Amino acid sequence: MNKIHIDILRENINALNLSADWVRHSYEQTSLIEQKTEYATEEFDKLENLTSRYARTTDMLVNKVLRSIDTVESEDIGTIIDIMNRAEKRGIVSSAELLHTIKDLRNNIVHEYKIAEITKFFMDVQKYTPLLLEIIQKVNVYCARYLGKEAESITDNDKISDKVSFISIIIPEFADTYKMSVPNAYNYLKNYGGLQYLYDEWWALHTENIVWAVRDLYEVCFSNGGQR
Repeated sequence: MNKIHIDILRENINALNLSADWVRHSYEQTSLIEQKTEYATEEFDKLENLTSRYARTTDMLVNKVLRSIDTVESEDIGTIIDIMNRAEKRGIVSSAELLHTIKDLRNNIVHEYKIAEITKFFMDVQKYTPLLLEIIQKVNVYCARYLGKEAESITDNDKISDKVSFISIIIPEFADTYKMSVPNAYNYLKNYGGLQYLYDEWWALHTENIVWAVRDLYEVCFSNGGQR
């Protein structure tokens, strides 16, 4: 195993995790902001920060870290599609199609040069940020086989108990339990009070079995008009 390639992987994943920390911070500040035709200045600033950080972090994940893994494992890197397909086979992402969607959103963001038009991406970024963070957690676990506990510690330390990290885990779990896509689950929780409840009661919820935490969210949404 080439030590130089391992060192590059370590450098890239450390940079990715630092960038992901800022994404978590921005997501926590913005996840309860509703879609609007016009945003207050403070809301716009926070959402624009999240959007730019989402784009930068996605780029680092796909073009730096996943490529580094391919290099360490002596893969012929090939196209972006090849990189995404291998990420699916490794269990880093549930499907290559999902990673492609996350990357396409990033591409649309970076090619939008009109500030006024960037607002059209805000809600999609809110929807896909939890999935991006979940993938980054999985890539850390995968890379532990090459970096030892150094990589795992990034997700096993107190960050995994952080509010946003918990949210990035439980929304996909809610979606899987009730047979929704993650974006639809996010919208359902947001529309029927589940997301607000999650933010208010996350500490108590994260100490429960995740099955019961998901059930609690379901009951909150039902009591606010959600479907049984």
